[in-house]
Amino acid sequence: MMRLPFGRSAGKFTGAIGVEFSLENLHMVQLEHRDGEVCLKATKSLPLGCSFEELLQDEDRFKALVRKAVESGGFTGKRAVVAMPSSMTRVMSVNYQVNPGQSESGAIAQLMRDRIGDEIADFVVDYMPVNSDTNSRERASLIAMCSKSTVMQYLELLRKSGLKADAMEIGPVAIKRLVDAMHTPGDDTAALVVNCGRAKSYLTLISRRRILSDDEVDYGEQTILEQIGRALDVDEDLAAMLLRDADLGADKPDDETHTLLEIIRPELNKLVREIERGLVYAASESRGANDGRVYLIGSMSRWNGADALLSKLLNHPVTCIPDPLQQFLGKDRDKRVNKGRPELAIAAGLALRDFEHV
Repeated sequence: MMRLPFGRSAGKFTGAIGVEFSLENLHMVQLEHRDGEVCLKATKSLPLGCSFEELLQDEDRFKALVRKAVESGGFTGKRAVVAMPSSMTRVMSVNYQVNPGQSESGAIAQLMRDRIGDEIADFVVDYMPVNSDTNSRERASLIAMCSKSTVMQYLELLRKSGLKADAMEIGPVAIKRLVDAMHTPGDDTAALVVNCGRAKSYLTLISRRRILSDDEVDYGEQTILEQIGRALDVDEDLAAMLLRDADLGADKPDDETHTLLEIIRPELNKLVREIERGLVYAASESRGANDGRVYLIGSMSRWNGADALLSKLLNHPVTCIPDPLQQFLGKDRDKRVNKGRPELAIAAGLALRDFEHV
């Protein structure tokens, strides 16, 4: 059972709406506390019909999309926790020194001014410390930065759409919160979250409740479907159906599945190598212990047997999270619903902000 933030009453409480604009869809999730646990209140996904950049330039279309999602999804209240789209946000890992008498934020501000110059004033910059030793001059943090004008435009459009943003976050923070909710209190086992998208994938490494890294990988479901299409001379829809119907994790795959595995293996090995690097880093952070968990979310988690296949290739357990909302279904949590909604992972993590400390 998830805990409520300090000061919350134990009665019914509805949290803010988690709002994420992905490359193709608007995702919303809202949770509430009832009957002693955190449960799903509402969820909705709608296609953007264009890129997020184009949507920002069309106020009427933006407002109509958000209002339709809120009204048809059964959400209540105006409070929202929103994510800045990854396509418009740069996340980087930096090492720096904090001099005597200097604050950490001051050291980071100086670092960014040295790197970017006066143009730093045009960006919104936030940071998340990676190492926790505040007595050491040597520090490391993840830096997230986005155009200030874009952030202000985004927040203003949300306001005009009827939502009030309590906070703006980046995807890795939401994913970390979702993973934390899956672990028991005091469980600090490192976790590597593999979020596979259509064009890109993201590997978020979490250790001791801290985000250590968030790396973009040139691997996506689209490339896999294109490979299958070229090899079998079929269109993308048929390639997706073949991939969806195959049991990729079978000990003795049938001829059709064996053929698919041979086609996708070269591209899949690229992802495997990136995961292996992440596990090595996780082991170094946990003093050599090879007990890091690997979680699979995103489009690849829909593939039948994807977790078993990756487990074999990595020689390391991989857990698929096809439905990030499963743990919030209350009495129905043991029931699988429509094979899950892996694309809702970030929106679910955003919605959790009111219910658990980051």
